[in-house]
Formats: sequence, structure tokens, C-alpha cells
Amino acid sequence: MVGLLEMEKKHRKNIRIVVNGSESTGKTTLARELSQHYNCIWIPEFARTYIERLNVQYTYNDVCAIQKKQQMEILEFESQKSGMAFWDTDLIITKIWFSEVYKKLPENTDNFIRTHQPDIYLVCDTDLPWVYDQVRENPTRREYLNNLYIHEIEAIGTPFFLVSGTGHKRTENAIHFIEKFLAETKH
Repeated sequence: MVGLLEMEKKHRKNIRIVVNGSESTGKTTLARELSQHYNCIWIPEFARTYIERLNVQYTYNDVCAIQKKQQMEILEFESQKSGMAFWDTDLIITKIWFSEVYKKLPENTDNFIRTHQPDIYLVCDTDLPWVYDQVRENPTRREYLNNLYIHEIEAIGTPFFLVSGTGHKRTENAIHFIEKFLAETKH
């Protein structure tokens, strides 16, 4: 019996679930709560940590460094034998950041996104109020940006769910979508 369980573990693939959405939509809270619920890895938003440590305005090269780190995290996770992880944002947001702020992308951005897709996206709806902090810059463009993220996700064909609700209801809604996705992928 133990041999069969070990074989199953070896053949089980990683499941990468990305929590995406505009600023101040509860991505971090949701990703952390979901990782606790499923007792698995949570990958915090690297861009936030990076920008908070800067003592100057970020530049194109800073966003390139953020993208490079995100790519390394994805490759590292993909090299594991099995596991599940919740990611607080990913390269879709970085791509839009490049496009909206700098009007250009590093060469490998689109190809990397296409060839290293997560299993599913949970896009946080803009139904939570925007709250100021030192790294947020788009209080009036949240709906616009969410639509861009959704458009990019649709373009690569990754399944996604729009997660709405406040407090614990938001988490319950996300769990419902994840369970639905996991049930559909078992067959």
C-alpha cells in the first residue's frame, strides 16, 4: 500500500494557483488564507517587498529585476516533484505594469507567460474599497486594470474565476472555485 501512495505522489503534478487583481483587492490576504486552508505554500508578492525597500522612484530596470525574480520562483516551483502553492500576483500584473508605465516589455515576457502558465487564476474583484499605502498608485484605475488582467489571462487560455465578497465570504467563494477546478481536473 505504501508503494502505491509513493508512486501517486511521484506522478502528481504541482498545482500553481495565482491570486491576481488590481491594487487593494485583498490579494495578499486571500492568498495567505488559502494557503493556510489547504496547508500548502504561499508565495508573497515580491514586487511589493522590492518597491518598499527602494529609497527612490522605481525604474524600468527595477521592474525587470522583479520579473526576473518572479520567473526564478516559477521555475523553482515547477522543478519540484509535487505540491500546491498560492501565488500573490504573477507575471501578468508585471506585464501590464511594463505596458502601462513604460510602453514596452522585455523580450521574453510573453513567451515566458505562455510557457509557464499557472493551473488557475483567481482574480479579485474590485468590490473592496481602495486603501492607501506607500506602494499603491492607481485608486481610480482598478476596474480598468482588472479588465486588462482578465484580457491577458483569457488570451493565454488559463482558467480563471472572479472572486468577490467581503471578509470570510471572499475566501469561501475562492475555496468553492478551487474545489470546482480540482474536481474537474481529477478526471
